[in-house]
Amino acid sequence: MSTSVLKKELHEAIDRISDLKALKSFHSIVTLVSGNGNESTLSEEQWEEVERRHSDYISGRVKYLTFDEFTHNINAFKKTLRKKNRARTARNRRV
Repeated sequence: MSTSVLKKELHEAIDRISDLKALKSFHSIVTLVSGNGNESTLSEEQWEEVERRHSDYISGRVKYLTFDEFTHNINAFKKTLRKKNRARTARNRRV
C-alpha cells in the first residue's frame, strides 16, 4: 500500500470517528510519531514491550477489547456475581 493511499484512508477513518477518547488517543500517537510532541518518557525496554504487543495484536495472537466491550464484560461479570451472592444469601436464610 502506498503512502498516499494509506494517508487518504487514515483521513477518511478520522472523519468517521466521533469518540473523543479515541480521537485523543490517536492524536497522542500521531503527535509522538511525527515528532511534534514532547520526547517520549518511555525507556527502550518499554518501547520494545509496546512494539511486541503491537506485533502480537497485528498478527492476531492476542485480541484486545474496545472500552465498550470491556465495560460490557465487566458488567456481565458483576451481574453474575450478584446472582451468586443472592443465591448464597437465600440458601443461608433457609438453614
